[in-house]
Amino acid sequence: MVAAADRRVRFRALGLVCIGVFAALIARMWYLQVLNAPTYEHVATLTSTRTISIPAPRGRILDRKGRVLVDNVPTKVVAIDRQRLSDASDSDAVISRLAALLNHYEHPSKPFTSAGIRRTLRVNQVGPFDPVPLAENVSDQLLVDLVEHQADYPGVVAETRLLRQYHYGTLAAQVLGRVGPIPEAEWKANEHSKKPYAKDAQVGLSGVEQSMEKYLRGTDGERTVEVTPAGRVVRTIRTVAATPGDDVELTLDIDAQATTEKSLVAQVEATRSSRGYPPVPGAAALMLDPRNGQVLSMASYPTFDPASFVPTISEANWEALQQPDAHAPLTNRADAGLYSPGSTFKLVTATSGLEHGIITPGSIYMDNGYVKLTGCGGGGCYFTNDVGDGALGPIALPEAITKSSNVFFFNIGERLWENRGQVGDDALQQTANSYGFGLMSGIDLSDEKAVPVPTPERRAKQHRDNPKAFPDGGWYTGSNLNLAIGQGDLLVTPLQLASAYGQFAAGGDRYRPTLLLRVVKAFAPLSADGTPKNASDLIVQPAPVKTGHVDLQPDWRAAMLQGFTGVTQSSGGTAADTFTGFPFDRFSIAGKTGTAQLTGNKFSNAFFVGFGPTSDPGYVGVAVLEQAGYGASAAAPVVRSMFEPIATDGGWTTAQPTIPSAPTGGGSPRPGSTTTLPAADGAANGAGSTSDSSTTSTSTSIAGAGGR
Repeated sequence: MVAAADRRVRFRALGLVCIGVFAALIARMWYLQVLNAPTYEHVATLTSTRTISIPAPRGRILDRKGRVLVDNVPTKVVAIDRQRLSDASDSDAVISRLAALLNHYEHPSKPFTSAGIRRTLRVNQVGPFDPVPLAENVSDQLLVDLVEHQADYPGVVAETRLLRQYHYGTLAAQVLGRVGPIPEAEWKANEHSKKPYAKDAQVGLSGVEQSMEKYLRGTDGERTVEVTPAGRVVRTIRTVAATPGDDVELTLDIDAQATTEKSLVAQVEATRSSRGYPPVPGAAALMLDPRNGQVLSMASYPTFDPASFVPTISEANWEALQQPDAHAPLTNRADAGLYSPGSTFKLVTATSGLEHGIITPGSIYMDNGYVKLTGCGGGGCYFTNDVGDGALGPIALPEAITKSSNVFFFNIGERLWENRGQVGDDALQQTANSYGFGLMSGIDLSDEKAVPVPTPERRAKQHRDNPKAFPDGGWYTGSNLNLAIGQGDLLVTPLQLASAYGQFAAGGDRYRPTLLLRVVKAFAPLSADGTPKNASDLIVQPAPVKTGHVDLQPDWRAAMLQGFTGVTQSSGGTAADTFTGFPFDRFSIAGKTGTAQLTGNKFSNAFFVGFGPTSDPGYVGVAVLEQAGYGASAAAPVVRSMFEPIATDGGWTTAQPTIPSAPTGGGSPRPGSTTTLPAADGAANGAGSTSDSSTTSTSTSIAGAGGR
């Protein structure tokens, strides 16, 4: 009886608590919705401010004479803001309507489809907050239609952007490089710097665009706007204009570049047509000035069209560039291609033999066509000249270079090894290092590669670290013989080869190869030779940097130069036939052929390096053709074509731009001179901007050897 009474009391108390809670809620709602309704209605209409970043245009890239290679062009772009599209309830219908609209106005050769647009969005080649470009250079009628029907296209952005423009098409594509969304690690590294990046910033990802980023990158501006809570812009409060990046002038001569690429492609095609299958998979060529290391041309084959990355590369095109049968067109073989240099390495072997007293400039050696290793038995003990050379008889250093006698240089390699107690077991390798082989040259490109010259110590370490991959850690006499003619595990780049011969041509001093001639203020007026008319416009002009030296005694260099000159000009010279008719009286060229055997059923890699004029060398040219056969017949014609215009016409034929350049000192509009069309559904870049917004954007992008 008592328990029942207690329960009734408790229920009454609980009921009173519930009534009290509901009464408080009702009172609060009445206070907010009735008593203070005018106040909160006023607050709801209050505006706030937002800051919209204005991306700075990238600086231009010019050649050594001030001719514009890369700049920016205002382009009308249709893009999709993925975040806003995903918020739309009918995103599939939006994409379908957009595909139909693009096909109606643009009439593309490959019609837009809903599936294709979604594939482009999935590739995610731009920053997380960047709209994904779908079509560029679109018609005004299309943009007007988008603006008039914004409600039908939520997330679709129509704007004018500054996109990267390549005035000479594919010329120097690997050297110039491309831009794309900033990698997260790079963004974090600069987050607290004086000049931080926006998270969706466009930066250089390869080539000069990447290595010269600090100059090409401008300072972003900003626009502070007043907006309603719904995101509608009321007015612009303040605008700070973006400052464009500086102009970078390269050491490249676009005329020399055009000649080099044309010569390289022509020889690749000639080799293919004369031999049939298989085609040459890759090639490279370059020219530099040995007196200062300035690179005048740098070509890599196959190449690609950098314009295909602007504003973004299609999924199909990107996949095509990655296919094995495309042979890595994005790779710059000139500074990142690694090859056994073959007989071009005899420059090092001759120098090492002279340095260590193994030979003298006049030493005679009997070339019987082969060398048999001392104390060795079996077929692997014989090292021979090239198949067609046979025995060359008594021979001295100049003729050994001219005729590329393997046997002469085998002898140097063998004696260096036999005398390792006096000269060291890496004497040949030390000389190679003094010419820059095995070392990074220091060129201002981030993709350069270098592999250390193989040594007994390195081979032993490789065996200890990974005996399965390197089952034999020994270094033998035969190892030194292979190295003496540029075979075995030795790998060099065409750039290292050019730098080494430039060092010899310059009398022993090696200069760091460079592509940077000078940096000038954006749009600075230039003289005909590319120098700024106003001294105050010059920002950077680096001096040549000496990076190495070889002590070439006069009689040593004279004997070697005689041999290299004989390669192109003497009877029996390995490249004499290729240079028949060359005007040596006006421009004397010396050089060296190289042929490096490959494993498997493949043709040899072909090399030629030449320099001239021999009296005062100002040019070094190198060509490498993969699986093309002999250097004399496959690579030497490329270098001849590179040098011939200098010897006969006083210069290379003027390269014709595929896109006309603005006058020197002119170029793309400055920031703020382009205006964005109204953004669909009242937003651009998720910043709450509407039809009065304006922005300037950069481009987006997603991705026993032969002796001759």
